[in-house]
Amino acid sequence: GNFKKALDLFDCYKIGLTATPVSSSVPLKEIYKDIVLGPSVSWGIENGFLVPSKDIGQREILDLKKQNGEFTSRSQRDAFKFCKMDQIMFKLWSQHALTRKTVCFNIDIEHNNEMMELFELHGIKCGAVDSKMNREKRDEEIRRYRDNEIQIQ
Repeated sequence: GNFKKALDLFDCYKIGLTATPVSSSVPLKEIYKDIVLGPSVSWGIENGFLVPSKDIGQREILDLKKQNGEFTSRSQRDAFKFCKMDQIMFKLWSQHALTRKTVCFNIDIEHNNEMMELFELHGIKCGAVDSKMNREKRDEEIRRYRDNEIQIQ
């Protein structure tokens, strides 16, 4: 992908940092000589850097395709539509977190917008943050969430 092309422009020592050590376009072992893993999620929780998650879901066996170790966005979107997972997720959220502030991670920007529309359709105030957003708008969305103007980010 573009990531590898950009790195190839520079003839120098490269250091990369990531929270998700799996690339959907190029395996990281093809780019970096050594990969150093940081602390585990359980260590982060135990030491106050992460909060424990409460996972509430419905067991569905989804037929998802992988590319470089990650599920493809397309196969996730197709499976979600087929199984009506957005509505299931909204129902579960309504049952377990209706009065709580929530951060919702979605498949991609398009799915993020669809989920935001679903929540807004039910009168839930929400916002979105994504990688295409300029810094001012992103900061404003985060401020709205922090200041309780919206319930879901």
